[in-house]
Amino acid sequence: MDFDLANRYAEEISQGGNQERHKELVAMCVPYLLFLKKRFGFHCILRGEVKNELAADAVSDAIVDRQRRNLPFTLCLQNTFRDLCRKRVRITREHDTGNIIGQCDMILHGSLVGVSTPLPPPSAKAQDKELIKLTKTILRDHDSFSKKAIYHKIKGSTYPEMSDILKTTSDECKRVYWHDINDIRKKLNPNPLEY
Repeated sequence: MDFDLANRYAEEISQGGNQERHKELVAMCVPYLLFLKKRFGFHCILRGEVKNELAADAVSDAIVDRQRRNLPFTLCLQNTFRDLCRKRVRITREHDTGNIIGQCDMILHGSLVGVSTPLPPPSAKAQDKELIKLTKTILRDHDSFSKKAIYHKIKGSTYPEMSDILKTTSDECKRVYWHDINDIRKKLNPNPLEY
């Protein structure tokens, strides 16, 4: 895409350019938008959606945004396209979640999907309690430093914070933490290929 030409076209359209120039700009931007779709990881959005719907909306929004914020058109185009894709993905996800929950006959305690989570079934609660009990048993056999490293990391401490608390290097905290976590994972699921 010729970014200078796109900026000139956007300037011309914002100063009252014709509809034909807008169509040319949209057609010019489609390959760049397809590149952005891939770069930003919007794989669930189809190429046809970009060409037929999102490209024209992104170009129009970018022209307005360019005038309002006094930024280059191509930067505004990138931002508006990303926002449109995020909105499309969010709408699709909420719609799909509602359909799936409806098929499962699940009752949501809350007014909006995604705002509240349903309580887990009793079997899942029992399984979680069993895993917690097993984890505590495994941790009981670890030395004091290992237990403290896991405890502080679970609380949300960073490795530098842990090194200050435990009076050692952050690399040592990281090594001990990951060694112990992997040990716990192996003991909790000795046959990982079964799942």
